[in-house]
Amino acid sequence: MIDVPSPEQLDKWITERKSVLCVGLDVQAQIYRNQSELFEFLKIVIDITAERTVAYKVNLAFYLSLPGGIDVLEKLFNNYLPKRTHLCILDAKFNDVEHTMERYLAFAFRVLGAHGVTVSPFFGTDAFASCGESDDRWLIPVLLPSSSSFLRFFDSSWLTIRGELPYERIARKLEEGLSGKKKVMYVVGATAPAELLKLMRTIVKDRFMLVPGVGAQGGDCRIVGNLLRWSVATPRVLINISRGILYPVRYPSLRDVKKAFEHWYSVIYESFFLF
Repeated sequence: MIDVPSPEQLDKWITERKSVLCVGLDVQAQIYRNQSELFEFLKIVIDITAERTVAYKVNLAFYLSLPGGIDVLEKLFNNYLPKRTHLCILDAKFNDVEHTMERYLAFAFRVLGAHGVTVSPFFGTDAFASCGESDDRWLIPVLLPSSSSFLRFFDSSWLTIRGELPYERIARKLEEGLSGKKKVMYVVGATAPAELLKLMRTIVKDRFMLVPGVGAQGGDCRIVGNLLRWSVATPRVLINISRGILYPVRYPSLRDVKKAFEHWYSVIYESFFLF
């Protein structure tokens, strides 16, 4: 049985490590000559970051595109990721009808042993909220993606009869459908307008938020800290940095990765722990 960290355990790690960092292991596989070289790079990244990181997020797309990608994923989750001391997330954005969703979650939780998985909200919550595969795992609905096209697609002209913005309506319906589940976290992109970030925090209250979009996509960590922090003692935020740490240059050396990690750790520390 995998020991899945609770919200309170995440709070404890955040306090002890003075960090809300989630490292995204989105590898550019084409620059490695073989799997051994790829795993050596991943091991280096984990060794450099583990002491001051709370979570790791693995984006499915970067591994499915590899020859033998599923085997690579299994090896990464089962042999390399420090599951006892970090939250380990599969970023897959799954959702479908219930019997299909069960298979998706079986892959994430049984085959890979992930602690949590990102899901799309657009099939509704029944498909994952009632599925036995997710009972003790983290469900992470994508509420506000960091993609700028999302906000253009759902612009303010899409008002519902009740006068709610579409993402506001989605957030309230998700909270309603997942009200009985403790291990819920929401993806909220750092690139969203400030008023939307504040609104999302108001709706989901003390739920954790996984925040992509800082760094390469232009999101500001300090603004996110001010708007999304739940409290000084328990921020309930995880800031995801992927390319900014793994690939600060096209062909990163150990020194490049260390320097990039130190930079982003400092930015996050100043944004969330210096007052």
